[in-house]
Amino acid sequence: MSKLDSVYAKLQVKTGAKMALIVLDGLGDLATRSQNWMTPLEAAKTPNLDALTQSGCAQGRMIPVAPGITPGSGPGHLALFGYDPIEWEVGRGVIETLGLVKSNWKDPYNQNTLKGDRPVCGTHDLFVQLTAISDTLVEPRSFPTPVGVQTTERPGSNDTFGRQYSEVFAQTFILGAALTKGSTAFKPPEYELRAAIAFNMNLVDVTERRVLSV
Repeated sequence: MSKLDSVYAKLQVKTGAKMALIVLDGLGDLATRSQNWMTPLEAAKTPNLDALTQSGCAQGRMIPVAPGITPGSGPGHLALFGYDPIEWEVGRGVIETLGLVKSNWKDPYNQNTLKGDRPVCGTHDLFVQLTAISDTLVEPRSFPTPVGVQTTERPGSNDTFGRQYSEVFAQTFILGAALTKGSTAFKPPEYELRAAIAFNMNLVDVTERRVLSV
């Protein structure tokens, strides 16, 4: 226990009161001309926070890790929960895996185990990422098609160029899966396995003969 922790221990008083901890995470920003050289927090309308402070709620700053150390959100939140982030080197993914943060596997816009931003249940550094891509190409074209008498759709024609219209359709489906081991937020993965399979269908329609194969 550090000297600062021993001081905090002497100040602790056990009570039956309940406490709501409001964490203003990510407020650091820059003043801009569009905000009249105020930071977003200075320019923001905060009626609820103002009401809390006027009602006498305790407010102030705290040192989540140690003096002179500015942690990221993950270690900072763990410190707020009572863990020493220097001793317990875990990320917020562990908390989510324990069920403190719920996710829906059908929701692609928030943290989801199937898209690789939450660890596999029961682990803290094993991630699975599933991808599905659909690529469709429809291309109507018009350009001169050189032909001879023996290759034209119109025998007996003396034209050097045949009809110029053609259409191309191509549909590709790509399915992929990746398995990654490691805390990739701050270091390269220990290993990464990837697999992908593609299905392609295409159709070309031209108005002359012997254009696609000779």
